[in-house]
Amino acid sequence: MNRLLILLCTILCPAWGVASASRADVRVHSAECLYGRAANEVCFSLRIHIQAPQGSTLAEPTNHPVERSPLIGVDATGRPLVGGLRSIESCMDNCRILVYDFYARPQGGWVEFDTSILLPMSNLTYDLMTEPFDPRLPGTVRVRGHAIFRTPLPFKEGEAKPNAVLFRQECEPVPLLRSVSFCNEDHSRCKSSMLSADYDETSGMTSSTCLLHPAGDLVCMVLHCMHPAKPCPVRVRLRIHAGGVTQL
Repeated sequence: MNRLLILLCTILCPAWGVASASRADVRVHSAECLYGRAANEVCFSLRIHIQAPQGSTLAEPTNHPVERSPLIGVDATGRPLVGGLRSIESCMDNCRILVYDFYARPQGGWVEFDTSILLPMSNLTYDLMTEPFDPRLPGTVRVRGHAIFRTPLPFKEGEAKPNAVLFRQECEPVPLLRSVSFCNEDHSRCKSSMLSADYDETSGMTSSTCLLHPAGDLVCMVLHCMHPAKPCPVRVRLRIHAGGVTQL
């Protein structure tokens, strides 16, 4: 057999995340040994799936040097193996697949990793609130230098709800903005739905259609933001062998 493919898609291996009390989930997505390769060719590839700890988020994939830290392991013969990061792939919600290439094939039946890699993560720890405004009237609200333009929209015939308000809001993209919600003037939560969202490359503006139901006379917009990403160690502790993965 000149090609050995080990699919390992269901085994969880914990790793320390942003804080000691939080853990990122690290899974081996797949491991592939390639035989008959020259010394300067990739002969072992490892794909790792990482889910950020609850309350944290992974930054968007870039080529930042932090993300390119090597993955260092050892095989059954004691030889060190150093994998270079080939790519970072977006996955589902708040997770990534990291693809590492090795130019030395593991020998002796298994390869073990007991190390940490650095990934940029952010914590969702603060909110920004606008001044109260009447959602039934056109206008502009500002928060931290960001202008958000509001335009009331009519309901289609038969779709109006008591005390409900439909409007479109537009603004330039807000860095590190995760989500938006609304509250009444007394800070009680206002039920809201985002019906659509879009980005116009020509104007560089994002727009969304929002429904508040019911809406008070005055409401506030709450921007749920995350701090700038910083390098955080993610612990990788596992052994890969022909029969699967062992948690260390």
